[in-house]
Order: sequence, then C-alpha cells, then structure tokens
Amino acid sequence: MKEITIEEILKNKEKKQILLDASGVLYNQTLSLVPGAIETIQKIRNHKSLVCLLTNNSKHSPKHIQAWFEKLGIQFHLSEIISSGLGLGWKKEI
Repeated sequence: MKEITIEEILKNKEKKQILLDASGVLYNQTLSLVPGAIETIQKIRNHKSLVCLLTNNSKHSPKHIQAWFEKLGIQFHLSEIISSGLGLGWKKEI
C-alpha cells in the first residue's frame, strides 16, 4: 500500500472535510500525541478544510474529549467531534 501525505490529500480541491480517527491516528496507547499531530491539524486548517475527529470511545462525552485534546495542544470545536457515545443520553453539548 502506498503511503500518502496530508499535502497530497489537500492538493485535491474537492477535499473540503478531513475525518480523522482519534486513537492511533492523533494519539497512541500511552495517550500521547503522535509525532506531527498538531502540525497536521494546522496544515488542514490552513488549507481551509474542515477537520472532524471521529472516536468510538463512548466512555467520554465530546466536551470531555475536547478538554483532553486542548490539554494536549489541539483545539477542536464541539461540532468537530463525532463520538460513538453521542446517543448515550449526555446532555446536549453541541
């Protein structure tokens, strides 16, 4: 499988939204950001593309996930976080 860079993806003008999985893509099993995560998010935003964070971690609400990533140095708006736990009855946060 050929490795592709974010720059190659962003060359395609039709790509207006980039969906990223959280675990293993932005952070690893030690709960540390993977190298280049902050820079990659910034490149996407500088390109004026929308970033959405996807997570199948239903333990935490989007607000909790937002605060955790902010501590790590990446800011997400609540509307950019799509969690498998959204249907678990948390108070509306978005």
